[in-house]
Amino acid sequence: MIITNDHNKIAEELKLKDFAIASSIYAIGIADLDAKITYVNKAAIELWGAKSESELIGKNAIDIAVSDAEAREVLSAILENGKWEGEIKGHRKDGVPVTTILSANLVYNDKNVPVCIMASLLDISDRKKMEQELRIKDFAISSSINAMVIGDLAGNITYVNDAFLYLWGDDSHDDLIGKPAVSFARDQTLAETVLSSILENGKWSGEIEGVRKDGKILTIQ
Repeated sequence: MIITNDHNKIAEELKLKDFAIASSIYAIGIADLDAKITYVNKAAIELWGAKSESELIGKNAIDIAVSDAEAREVLSAILENGKWEGEIKGHRKDGVPVTTILSANLVYNDKNVPVCIMASLLDISDRKKMEQELRIKDFAISSSINAMVIGDLAGNITYVNDAFLYLWGDDSHDDLIGKPAVSFARDQTLAETVLSSILENGKWSGEIEGVRKDGKILTIQ
């Protein structure tokens, strides 16, 4: 049998695509139309926490999801619409939960008949954990009994909590956001000096007088 240059070229292209999938930093898996896994790349094996592909091949992808019902809904959407993308929770081999961005689509043959499902997953567990921690810190700041304010490096206010509003005798964040922090000081020259000290030394602590919305003078630490 004679192998033509075209056949060699096609074989080489297929080999390159196979290498690209295998070495992708994204976890990539292929499953049949019943969601039974037939292929996983190295990143998928690492995401699952397995030692080899044999621990995943033959498994049903639905069993890896935290919610069986949610996984079946995703599978139905893929089969019905040809694709699905979104956030889904799964669990590793050791039971540790993992949150991923899943992009999955049907793969069609040359007769336009679906033959399998290809999925790519990106682990965002650390990002979700960070977001949760930030939400907790944000709640802690917003609900603190201490007046807190955040400003940009030009000294303009970008955030105040409710305690700061109460201290300043105001009831709307919009009245304060965007205004120069020094404009609330009784002695703006001193306030400018304080701002310069913060920018130069990274911090400042001391007493300063401010003026409430109703004109009352406040001495604050």
